[in-house]
Amino acid sequence: MVRVYSFTSDEVKAAVMNQRALDRAELERLTQRIPLKRSLMHPLLMTAVRSGVALVALLLLHIPAVAQDANFGKLTLDSNKTSGTLQGSTGGSTSLPAIVSNSDRSNNKCLGFGDPTPDHILVLQQAVPRLRLRVNSGGGDTTLVVQGPNGVIRCGDDSSRSKDASITDTDWQAGTYRIWVGSATPSTPRDYTLSVRP
Repeated sequence: MVRVYSFTSDEVKAAVMNQRALDRAELERLTQRIPLKRSLMHPLLMTAVRSGVALVALLLLHIPAVAQDANFGKLTLDSNKTSGTLQGSTGGSTSLPAIVSNSDRSNNKCLGFGDPTPDHILVLQQAVPRLRLRVNSGGGDTTLVVQGPNGVIRCGDDSSRSKDASITDTDWQAGTYRIWVGSATPSTPRDYTLSVRP
């Protein structure tokens, strides 16, 4: 007999990610506390297969689509709207280079710490010849990482005027861009405004 459960519980994720074996009693304890439901963003599919007295837990983690929700919002630019601003806060502890790459398409180092989920989504309805992204956190030491269509990476660190990060680059293709605003040190909360301008 095969039972299929869908969980979003951090407890179940942690248990499996730590490769802790789940016996039948533990599985039933977790299923009684967690309602069976369809997850909207990061579903964790747990398949429990009973083989004699042994119970095997198999996990399949659904990889979210590129256009997944962002921590702090989305900005869409087109021929009528060519610039905009977004607000957010740094504070994650995940290495941003570990998420995307150690360096970008121009060999700039990718630096900083943030959340695995992008902070912002930028959608360009048409190609843009030149674009500048600039963080203003009031002088905090921030970083920028942008992952665009076809996996093109752009990274930025200190701007010429402050420790806040900026990226100025050319040849921005139409499509969806995932943006992380990081901090130079892990778990450093800092409110910021991100401006995006031609």
